[in-house]
Amino acid sequence: MVGESESSKQEKSGEKIAKEKSGSFLSTLAASLFWLVVGATMLWNWDGFWHTDIKPLETIQRGYFSDKYNEEQMKVSRIASNNKLIEDIHKRLERAESRADLRVEKANKEMDMLLSKLGNVERELNSYLEKENTKCRYFDTSLRMIDHLAKKYSEDEFKRVLTCTSAECENILHYRQEARSICD
Repeated sequence: MVGESESSKQEKSGEKIAKEKSGSFLSTLAASLFWLVVGATMLWNWDGFWHTDIKPLETIQRGYFSDKYNEEQMKVSRIASNNKLIEDIHKRLERAESRADLRVEKANKEMDMLLSKLGNVERELNSYLEKENTKCRYFDTSLRMIDHLAKKYSEDEFKRVLTCTSAECENILHYRQEARSICD
């Protein structure tokens, strides 16, 4: 009995080893097939594969995969065309930027010149206002002096002392508020 159980154990272990070997073979085959598919997919989608300078590979690609080869070559021509367009746009943009820079520079110079003129005009205006304010102070002082004389003399004496020879003089004597409003 001991002999029979040992032989059955050996048979079972032999079957087990055979199953493991066949399972190992299938899993190795499946893994290899998986990596082969992944590698082929990556190679199929890799642009460098289709744009190679290796003549035998290029001949195979043209012969067996002509549609894909032509499609990939069209990509190269479109990329080259797009690069030319981008370069042309870039050159036009640079020209437009240089023209805009010149315009900005010219506008800045004009602005500086106008600001300088504005400063001069402001100084002239301030000088003019200062002169006018001085005139108004003299005018106001003159009106006060006339008021003081009018209080000091009677109306008849005042007319003898101060005789007007112009319409403005008459207006100043008779319409004081209007005369004062000139400088307000």
